[in-house]
Amino acid sequence: MTDKKLFEKLKRDGECWPNPDNLDDEGICKVCGCCYEAHTSIPDFSTPDGFFWLWERAQEKEWWNDFFSPYDPWGIEDLIHRTRFTEALKRYIDLRCL
Repeated sequence: MTDKKLFEKLKRDGECWPNPDNLDDEGICKVCGCCYEAHTSIPDFSTPDGFFWLWERAQEKEWWNDFFSPYDPWGIEDLIHRTRFTEALKRYIDLRCL
């Protein structure tokens, strides 16, 4: 699974991954209404900010408790890592076909 696909699975309403094909004539995104140049907040999941973006969005999903329960309480160290958490989410979403 790509980072873009993970973003699509976890995004909130109104958030989008910028795509030049989604722009109107003035350079405004037809999905979220922002100008294309304003899309500086695409999360880089390998950074602390990207980790927290994923953590917050994943907690909002109805499947969070099912995803998190095998790690709670002693396995949480496996998740509190930028790349391991991202990969665990990708694996879970792929396996569950979410």
